[in-house]
Amino acid sequence: MMIQPHQRDRARIVAQHEMGHYVMAKAMGFTSGEVTLTLLGHDGHKAGATIYLEEPFESIEQVRRYLERRVVVNFAGAIAETLPRDSSPIRGADRERAGVIIKGITCESDYGKAREAIAMLRNIQHPGTLDPDEASEQKQQIYDRLWKRSADLVEQFEITIVGVAGALTQRLTREGKLDSYSATLSEDVLTNIPAILAIPKLEP
Repeated sequence: MMIQPHQRDRARIVAQHEMGHYVMAKAMGFTSGEVTLTLLGHDGHKAGATIYLEEPFESIEQVRRYLERRVVVNFAGAIAETLPRDSSPIRGADRERAGVIIKGITCESDYGKAREAIAMLRNIQHPGTLDPDEASEQKQQIYDRLWKRSADLVEQFEITIVGVAGALTQRLTREGKLDSYSATLSEDVLTNIPAILAIPKLEP
C-alpha cells in the first residue's frame, strides 16, 4: 500500500527533526547509531536518533563543553523541522517558528533537557551569582547563544539534513496495522553516505 501524500509530508517533518539531531551530534563529536521513524494512524508518530552520551571527564572545562554540545544537539531537531523541502527554492530555517516549536508539546523532552543543561552551565560559569533575576538573565544569554549556534549549523548542513531525511522517508513501508508505516536508517548505511562522512567535528 502506497503512503498517502499528506502522510509523507508529515513524515518528512519528523524525519528532518531526527536528522537534525543526528547530523548535529556528528558535528559535535558524539557517537551515534540508527535513526528510526514510525507513523501511527492519522497524526501519531514515534521516532528517534540514537546518540551515545557516555564520555569521560577530567576537568570542569570538559563538563562545560559537553553540556554546550548537548544543548546544540537538543535544539537542532526543532530547527531542522522548519527547513523547506528539497524542491523548494527557499533556503534556511524559519527561526521564529522553530522558537515556538522547541517550547511546544512535541519537543517537551528536548526543551527540558536543554534547560537543565543550561542551568548547569550557568552554575559553572557564574558560581558567585545567587540573585534569581541575575541568574535568569545569565541563563537566557546562554540559551540565546547556543540557540543561534545550533540554528547556524543546521543551516550549514541543510542539504545533508533534508536530503538524508528524504531518504529515510522514502524507506517507509507499511506495518501490520492500517496507516502504520516505519523506516530505519542503520548507522552502517548512514556512515556510508558521503555527505555524512564529510561532516566536520566542530565546537559548540
